[in-house]
Amino acid sequence: MKAVIVMLEKYPSCATLRDQRKGRTFLPNAVTRGNRALVAFACRNPEFALRIAHGNTALHLAVYCMDQPIFTCLFQNRRVRLDLTNKDGLTVLALAFHNLHGRQGGCSSSDR
Repeated sequence: MKAVIVMLEKYPSCATLRDQRKGRTFLPNAVTRGNRALVAFACRNPEFALRIAHGNTALHLAVYCMDQPIFTCLFQNRRVRLDLTNKDGLTVLALAFHNLHGRQGGCSSSDR
């Protein structure tokens, strides 16, 4: 994790690099893996916390993964937009409601 932070501090443009497997940048990977320290680092840098991966914001992923500490960290960023819809047309609030009333969320081992 330290190596990722050093790279992001020295070369912020590398935040747009995507993994080959899922096409995600570092932030969606950190959210789905439950890496709270890396998410907290991203939250201190607004340009990192706003990235969208395959139709989901990091906040959508935190709701989907049911990770309240990561959700709280992202939610505290004043630049995070709650009105954005994901690939299924759901806002963060709609996704949370959907999780509570029907579909069980959570990140599977393939997301991690």
